[in-house]
Amino acid sequence: LGASEHPVIDVMVTNIREEDEGWTADVAYTLKGNTYNAALPFTLDLTGDTARMTGALTVDRFEIGIGANADPDKEWIDTPLRVDIDVTANRRE
Repeated sequence: LGASEHPVIDVMVTNIREEDEGWTADVAYTLKGNTYNAALPFTLDLTGDTARMTGALTVDRFEIGIGANADPDKEWIDTPLRVDIDVTANRRE
């Protein structure tokens, strides 16, 4: 992954829509200087002044340049990588 050279993944939500099974956020994320688009299904729990969003998406590691040189035969790392998201926000006065 090269986390020491690329310690940050920028994520921008471009759209949020309600669907039958919950919510989906369209996101653009930038990793190693390249931007990718993905749909992130998530659940939203609102309790008092706290909102918690949880979801997951699956990315193809070869498409985003992870491990293609170190493991080209896909022996050690699964090609689909699951990214879990868990965000909690508290309302401020």
